[in-house]
Amino acid sequence: VVQDWGGPIGLRWAVENADRVDRLVIMNTGLFTGRVSKGFMAWRDFAEKNPDLPVGMVLQGATTTELPDDVVAAYEEPTRRLVTGLIDRFVEAGRCEFMTEFARPFPGAAFFELVLHAPPDEVEEINALSTRASVPTSPDARDCWVAMNAWIEDFVHERRRGRPRGDIVDAIIGASIEGRPVTHEEVMGMITLLILGG
Repeated sequence: VVQDWGGPIGLRWAVENADRVDRLVIMNTGLFTGRVSKGFMAWRDFAEKNPDLPVGMVLQGATTTELPDDVVAAYEEPTRRLVTGLIDRFVEAGRCEFMTEFARPFPGAAFFELVLHAPPDEVEEINALSTRASVPTSPDARDCWVAMNAWIEDFVHERRRGRPRGDIVDAIIGASIEGRPVTHEEVMGMITLLILGG
């Protein structure tokens, strides 16, 4: 199963490991055809000339509405801290396996820390659990689903007890459907879908 950026990544893996693939489910993705768009080339050129990537500018460019400066600024330091933390794990070696050591863990870690505001000491574990739970062929996928569900249960319980943060988790917990408050099961389901969909 491949979706979004997982398409080009997963389909390459499928071609290189054809003997391990019975079927493909391809959703909401594309394939690189060898020709690169002018937009991608402009982005690549920008990224090469700006090694200290302006996180706020990238965030602002990814939204359909203008974000207030304080909202944009709030992502700068935590994003840089996450990136630096991942790089620090392999910088001494002078090399890395980019996909395994950076590209795969970064989006999930950013999502759990910056969007869900998961406790920092739990981010790495829940990121790994959700990744393995979403791979049906993973030998421990079922156990990871159970552990991920238990984490979400505890997370929701703690968030209900804590001060509101004004984030998406608070919005889900306080939501209503057709005039009635959402049930606990609906909260659990929505947060599970957020985690799986990123």
